[in-house]
Amino acid sequence: MHTSARLHIPTDEAFLPLVTGFMDQAAEIYGLPEQETLSLHLAAEEIFMHVAHFVHPDREVDISCGQISRGVRATFEFPSDTPNLGAFNITASFSRDQEMDMQRLGLFLAARSVDCLKAERPRADRIRLTLEKEKPYSQHADYPPAPEATRKATAIKLGEPDDMGLAASLILRFAPQGPYPEACKYPQRLVDMNRGQEMSAYVGLDSAGLLGGALLWHWLSPQTVECYGPYLFGSCQDMDLAQRLVESLIGHLGRTSCISLVNHCPADSLPPGYFQELGCLELGQEDDKRHVSIRMLKEDSGSLIWAEPPLCDFLQSMYNHLALPREIRAPEWKAELEPESFFFTQLSQVENAAWLHPEIIGRDMEDSLNNHLQLFKKKMITNVFFRLDLGRSAQSEIIGPLHRLGFQPRLVIPYGGEGDLVIYKHDLKTCDYSNEGK
Repeated sequence: MHTSARLHIPTDEAFLPLVTGFMDQAAEIYGLPEQETLSLHLAAEEIFMHVAHFVHPDREVDISCGQISRGVRATFEFPSDTPNLGAFNITASFSRDQEMDMQRLGLFLAARSVDCLKAERPRADRIRLTLEKEKPYSQHADYPPAPEATRKATAIKLGEPDDMGLAASLILRFAPQGPYPEACKYPQRLVDMNRGQEMSAYVGLDSAGLLGGALLWHWLSPQTVECYGPYLFGSCQDMDLAQRLVESLIGHLGRTSCISLVNHCPADSLPPGYFQELGCLELGQEDDKRHVSIRMLKEDSGSLIWAEPPLCDFLQSMYNHLALPREIRAPEWKAELEPESFFFTQLSQVENAAWLHPEIIGRDMEDSLNNHLQLFKKKMITNVFFRLDLGRSAQSEIIGPLHRLGFQPRLVIPYGGEGDLVIYKHDLKTCDYSNEGK
């Protein structure tokens, strides 16, 4: 894996050819295909021109471009006295008749040219945008069926890249209803994620070296690991293999910084006695519930979290259930909000779901959330989730709007972000559409 290439230049439109040439050359070196490089070129061009237009020319912008396992990641860091970033929202639209819309057209185009776009403030006076453009991947159906173990699996090992592609195929065959990571639908993507240490697995092999089971896992945060499985491939496998896969992962993580291990598993293959029930997420139908469980791997000495009253009763109940010491505190000082909010949206075909991540919380947060709900209803996306990081005091501002719009807290994942992570779920039938069409 290459290190990132970096560019430090003035915010002057005259430097645009240098920016786009830098991005093109870096993407080529990192192996991004031509069509995807063109998309990254467009995003870089539009973002730089926007920054150059609205930031005084004697300021500077830091640009980087680096290789990730799935493609290329680029960052732009610049002074924060720029117009709003609401154009990055999946709900954004523009009109040629509106001057402000035309000013933000570049941001609108940039957001739709890449696969992932996030925003953060490394300092109070700067904004950092992170863009990712992935290589194209073929779906599972384009690959030949993977062979399964015909004998009982007896050997457990840490999965290698080739094992990941085979495991993806077998998971979709033996656990088609899930839960499983979205990347399983694209086996080569799962292989690349393993090479880049973004997804790992323990696998069970029979005497012929064929896969009999797998347990996939990745780091959700520096202190929390999220795992899927164990999955058993074929009738010759039993709960003994599932137990050994779980014990292998627990033994490995016990030597790391991991405090909490969160599990998503098909209901019939999780060995008893290893995890505690955390909660469940309903996916449309009442009988379609995804059970989530947890195992604390180290003693929890407690931590401070930030929350407003609408959420506090739920948190106290969850912490009592998990026997976790927490100090729940409302921020005494309110941060100055941006004019517009930006919520990064991840869409999941597996769950027919949208996952909202608050990147920038603005004064329009409630209207912006409602606009997202309206869009998801039109697109017939039945499951809407929101991730709230209790370790970031500024995010507590959005707790009130979430509850007023019908979001309900369902899970707390200890140390799932900078602090504990709350998963909200929305029932679209309760949404207020009074602002629709405005």
